[in-house]
Amino acid sequence: MSGDRPEIDDHVLAQVLDDLDDRLGRAGIAWCLGGSGSRRVRGAAVVPADVDIVVAVDARPALAVALGPLTGAAGPRPTAWRSAWLARWRHPGGVMVECIGGAAVEVDGRREDLPPSRAVVVAWRGRDVPVSAPDVWDRLATA
Repeated sequence: MSGDRPEIDDHVLAQVLDDLDDRLGRAGIAWCLGGSGSRRVRGAAVVPADVDIVVAVDARPALAVALGPLTGAAGPRPTAWRSAWLARWRHPGGVMVECIGGAAVEVDGRREDLPPSRAVVVAWRGRDVPVSAPDVWDRLATA
């Protein structure tokens, strides 16, 4: 748990994912779940402190319309990140959603692009969840 970010249980995560799917789906924005949330819906024994979503590099204007005001992310990022931009949105339920545009990481000395088109769909709690490059997130979590 970190600061103002309470741990997110499965019920709350499901609500946030449903809301994101609705809002982003209506706006035609391709997205997928990343970070600890992506590991959680695939069965890992982790409890997310926020929800990370991956969108295309050019999605920021449409994302701001679909979600509402976005704020820039403050604080240091892991050195492996090579994403184009990062923004935050506070879900009406209080959960922080980190929006990663043009997501990319450097793993084992090479760049890995993580576009939403690379997502794998995972069935979780009665819904299909697009998950960003599971192999890459798993390597980052254990690095």
